[in-house]
Amino acid sequence: MPKTEGPDLFDKMFKGVAISRISPGVYVGPCDHSEYHSISLYIDGFFFRLEPATFVQEIGLSDKCFVSFRYSKDEHWVLGEPFFKNYYSVFDDMWGTVALATSIEFPNSTIIPAEQPITDLGRYPEETDNNPEPQPSQPQ
Repeated sequence: MPKTEGPDLFDKMFKGVAISRISPGVYVGPCDHSEYHSISLYIDGFFFRLEPATFVQEIGLSDKCFVSFRYSKDEHWVLGEPFFKNYYSVFDDMWGTVALATSIEFPNSTIIPAEQPITDLGRYPEETDNNPEPQPSQPQ
């Protein structure tokens, strides 16, 4: 990813939301979840959806909350807690694989099979007219 893509993508993800950078890669924004939209991450043929309640975290200030998405100076995105509290994960070192399933703690988490988006900010499948409403995945 080119050096300018991380900040540009972050700005696009939170367009219209009053986000402030408090240190490199660390952001705060409003605590009202309705000001944010859901974010879908495309990983290896699937969309993984994150709701604002999982990535906007209270930090003890009345008007600001931590927005827990980060990217490093090397432009690597850190999924971290917002992702892993939504999705149960099993790391298999022997085969070099990671298996993911929705967490029972977050019933709005969804995993939807999909083709690779045309852009980095590809539309979530439910936003198109020809795709059925996604159903929550069940752990197997």
